[in-house]
Amino acid sequence: MTVTAGTTLHRGDVLGKTGDTGLAGGDHLHFSVMIHGVHVDPVEWWDAHWIHDHVETRLAAFPRAGAAH
Repeated sequence: MTVTAGTTLHRGDVLGKTGDTGLAGGDHLHFSVMIHGVHVDPVEWWDAHWIHDHVETRLAAFPRAGAAH
């Protein structure tokens, strides 16, 4: 991690780096949200329209190398 709690981030800022240590099968990043010290699942706040507009559309714009189309 390159930031601490309370740090203001802007689009494009680096907040940390991932690696391949431990038992992970590959490089990956865990994302979580806490509100007043309680872990919450932000997916519960997203509706299908939001997911399509903000996730699926962007993923489709940048297909993974070697992925079937």
